[in-house]
Amino acid sequence: MKLVDRELEKKSTTTGVDEYERLTKIGQGTFGEVFKVRHKMTKKHYALKRLKMEQETEGFPITALREIRILSSLNHENIVCLRGICHKKNNPSSNYRYEFYLLFDFCDHDLAGLLSHKLLSPAN
Repeated sequence: MKLVDRELEKKSTTTGVDEYERLTKIGQGTFGEVFKVRHKMTKKHYALKRLKMEQETEGFPITALREIRILSSLNHENIVCLRGICHKKNNPSSNYRYEFYLLFDFCDHDLAGLLSHKLLSPAN
């Protein structure tokens, strides 16, 4: 069994990205872009990270596998929780059959933003 299949199997379910309504783009980086989304049925907000696959020549990104493995094993009040893995079928002309997304609890701020805020002290 491939490593990506084993990691996906560890999560209780994978869901389709169509279950979420995309609200705004909240970030972008080397390995993906992040959107604030709302679950269509529960109306709960989440952060949905689309994994960039365009530059991958070896298959599923090893950085994403590491992130999934580490976040799946962590349970701490100060670390955002990985809620699941979502997928969406790509169009037939794509090199990949699916787009993959990581679903996180939504946080109003990120660590870098909080650390740069002048009114916060290190104790907070």
